[in-house]
Formats: sequence, C-alpha cells, structure tokens
Amino acid sequence: MVVRKREILGVLGAAALALTVLTSPASAATYEQLSDYQKADINLLDAGMEIMASTSSSKSKRFTVKRGGALAWSKNVVEWNYTGSKVSSSSAWQSRGYVFPNKVSLNGIKRTETMSSYHKYRGTTTLSHGIPTPWGDIDFYSRTYVDIMKVNKDGTGSRS
Repeated sequence: MVVRKREILGVLGAAALALTVLTSPASAATYEQLSDYQKADINLLDAGMEIMASTSSSKSKRFTVKRGGALAWSKNVVEWNYTGSKVSSSSAWQSRGYVFPNKVSLNGIKRTETMSSYHKYRGTTTLSHGIPTPWGDIDFYSRTYVDIMKVNKDGTGSRS
C-alpha cells in the first residue's frame, strides 16, 4: 500500500514538473510583444473585470465590486453585452458569505439608468456584528454600503 502511494506521488510530481517547464515564463511572450488589444484585456483583468468569450459582434464582460474580508464579504456583479457603439443588455446580482457572529444582508441591486452608451446600477449591502436573541437580533455594529456601478459601450466599467 505504501509503495503504491509512492508510485502515485512520483507520477504526480513528474506531471507537475513537466507542467511547470512547459508553462514557464521563458516560453511566454513578453508584455511588449503583445498587441494593444491583448494589453487592454490584461489591464481590465487587473482592474477586477472578467472577459467572456462571444461568438457574435457583441462582446460580454463582467464587473465585480467586493466588500468586506474573510469573515464577512459581499459581491455586486454586473454582466453586460456591448458592441462598441451601445450597451445592448445587462444584468446584475449579489452574493455574500459570513461567519457567525458577523452578518451580511443583501438589500438589493437594481438598474438606475439605461442609456444606449451606458447602464448604471446601485447595489446596497449591510454588514453587521451582533447576536441573535428570541426577541430579535442585537447588533453591536452595523454599516450599510452603497455601490454605484457604471458599465459602458466600450467595455469599461467603473465604480463611484
């Protein structure tokens, strides 16, 4: 049984080494060799956006605003389709996670402006810390956050 585990670990180690060698930076293109479109996509990824593939002339993106930390967090997410001349559609949702005695309440996200060149969303979240009682929760700390997110026809997103 111990010999079998060593064989499996040896094979996995060899595979990890091969994967490391094949994907090393020496085989990748340098930043200067990339096209302007590739550089723009890298900058968007660094800003917290995800780039999604599309088969039509319309492109899709996702913009995420995060609040909180490891023990209590929330996310407001906006996905939109754009063509370069207009925002054709968009949708939004919220998610959360928390560890007791922290609490995260999602108060909703809704579109506040719809223009052909951009869509604006307003997401509201309450982070609190307290204890539950039979008569209701007692909060020692509570703060409500409002995030305004704007997604544009050129594929950029911003937060105010």
